[in-house]
Amino acid sequence: MVAVVIVVACGVPVATDPTPTVSPAGIELTAREIRVERHREEQITDLPKNHTVDIQENDQIAVAEKGLGLLRFVNLLSIELHHKTELHLTNVSLDLARGSIFLRLKQITGTTRVELTEQADARVQLETDYATMTSGDLDDSPTVFMVCHAPEQVTCMVTVEGEVVVEAQGEAVRVPARHGTYIFPGKPPQPPVCIDLNEFASWLDRQRRAEEGVEALVVLVQAWAEADLCPAVAAATAGIPAGEGMVLIPAGLYEVGQQQADEYHLAAMQVELEAFWIDVYEVTNAQYHAFVNATGQAVPAEWPGGVYPAGREAHPVRGVTWDSANAYCTWAQKRLPREAEWEAAGRGPEKPPPLFPWGSDSLAGGELDKLPLNDTYEVGTAAFNRSPVGVYDMAANVWEWVGEPYGPVGDGIKILRGGRYGFPRDMAYRQQATADDQRFVSYAGFRCAADQVEGG
Repeated sequence: MVAVVIVVACGVPVATDPTPTVSPAGIELTAREIRVERHREEQITDLPKNHTVDIQENDQIAVAEKGLGLLRFVNLLSIELHHKTELHLTNVSLDLARGSIFLRLKQITGTTRVELTEQADARVQLETDYATMTSGDLDDSPTVFMVCHAPEQVTCMVTVEGEVVVEAQGEAVRVPARHGTYIFPGKPPQPPVCIDLNEFASWLDRQRRAEEGVEALVVLVQAWAEADLCPAVAAATAGIPAGEGMVLIPAGLYEVGQQQADEYHLAAMQVELEAFWIDVYEVTNAQYHAFVNATGQAVPAEWPGGVYPAGREAHPVRGVTWDSANAYCTWAQKRLPREAEWEAAGRGPEKPPPLFPWGSDSLAGGELDKLPLNDTYEVGTAAFNRSPVGVYDMAANVWEWVGEPYGPVGDGIKILRGGRYGFPRDMAYRQQATADDQRFVSYAGFRCAADQVEGG
């Protein structure tokens, strides 16, 4: 196991681990939105948007009121620094004897989001003035949590995935996924409270954009505590979706990729899949509108005036970020399809499978030319655009976000599949993008999957 320790402390420096160490490489700071500064000794480096600099011990990071920074440590973890956040990197070391990586940070103020990938197999410890937070030891599972800290006022945290142990004043509580807590100076942690995941996703989206009037995270956590959402969350967690509008993909060995690898394709490989269900059609404007009304989620940027155009109820929703797509599927008691599942649903069980839903002809005998070049169309109305297992519109219409990738990707990178109107792609084509890359979000939609459905 690789143990990763992140220490965020306020008010006092953190002592350096006495074990002999050498400094690792690969720590980078990227400005997602300006203004982000790196302070090194007497020099200040002001990062333009999307520019990256190296980070080393004793560097200080300052994120301005409208800024957003991303601190990445190789492929193990990333730390998102929101506006009005200040961090001081006090120690970075690699303990060769114990095979452990340590990051020590001093958080002066602000909000951070810590994400450990499945590959990290790591443990994170994060300290503030009032508490110590330690990620649970969950093999092959990501850990994602957020911490807010206001000096001399309050520390709060929310566990999105995995589990985090929070300790303060000699008392410890376990905070599982979809729960949060807060700590006042000199007090033990408050009991964990269930969070509204959709409300949290909406808040995170607004927080990242540094919108005016966004409430502090602790305000949400305290409101969730007063609302006592735990029964509702427990019911949603235990519940399974109805099978209406979904099709069962049997368990088995499926081929993904294509014969020769290139920039957008991996070499053909066999993947073993458990049985799963997937939406027959892409999520429509009308379906997404119901989600927005129920949760308060931000509307897609492609809806002028905040509503989708009249007469387009059955068109696929587009203008959706990966996070918003994931939030919808969670709300619907489903999930995003894993990349291998999506491709298996588009190509079927044949070996070798066709590269397109309709077969091997990239133009579908001329049928593809009949689809609109500059707009979407109603889902399920192109009869030829149907996969061997009965899933529609997997090529063209809109790009589709998927979940867990079956090939390597960089930090913060998600996968889009299928192409979009005017730019249809084959079923093995993998488009990499950040979760909110506007070059693709404008044309991006999704469909959901599930491991089990009612009566199935």
